[in-house]
Amino acid sequence: MAEHTPGIVDTTKIYTLPALARATGWGKAGIRSARRKGLIVRYASGKAFVLGTDIAEFLRSCPSESPTAAKVTPR
Repeated sequence: MAEHTPGIVDTTKIYTLPALARATGWGKAGIRSARRKGLIVRYASGKAFVLGTDIAEFLRSCPSESPTAAKVTPR
């Protein structure tokens, strides 16, 4: 089985929450934050799953720059 490269989300796959954490590098708090901000989580047989397409759509809806990023102005 090929290892998954962290930071790469495959839109053809379905992720459990632990697999999502490995794929994105997000911790539990990061996943909770994403869920609160609209990441769709689906449930089947008592387990939580996230579609790769939903991850990509969620990321597309995020601002392209962090609102807390420090602005550096040239001198």
